[in-house]
Amino acid sequence: MTLQSENGKITVVGKAYAHEGCEFVYAGMNEACASCTLCKVCHNLVLGRRYKVISTRALIHECDVHEGNVQTVEVVPALISARIVLPQNITSARNTSFVYQPPCNERCEYFFECHAPGLLKGQRYIIREIGYVAQGEHSADGKEEATDTVPCPIGDSRTLVLLELLPDELPRFVSKQE
Repeated sequence: MTLQSENGKITVVGKAYAHEGCEFVYAGMNEACASCTLCKVCHNLVLGRRYKVISTRALIHECDVHEGNVQTVEVVPALISARIVLPQNITSARNTSFVYQPPCNERCEYFFECHAPGLLKGQRYIIREIGYVAQGEHSADGKEEATDTVPCPIGDSRTLVLLELLPDELPRFVSKQE
């Protein structure tokens, strides 16, 4: 059973996350969830995907897992800020789609920028912005600044992009390179 509204998907989240604009990465089901009557509604999201709450409903349910119970919300896939190696076949990055492949398995100081939570291997994304100011990035004088690329210990520089999950209803054309 998947509940889908015009804009997003209806699910339930812990009350701490039940406010418009809240973003979270769906982490999967807890053992205690198996016997719950809300299990199908609570766990109708894609494991590892990042979501954003776009509206809340008044309905609150008891929950043995979430302290403070759960509330019904509507969610959509969230935009993801990440540093990636732009695929070579991309000539104009903005509004271009590509299949994400993790850049490496190396651990370095930039690991979580290149492997952003919610970014899934093999998933198709659209590059919405490139070289924008990431939330919380500031220069020495306190002004926000864009840092387009970061050095990479294995050679390729990573570019700061804002990614959107390619919606299911759009056709997925696969190039020979993918």
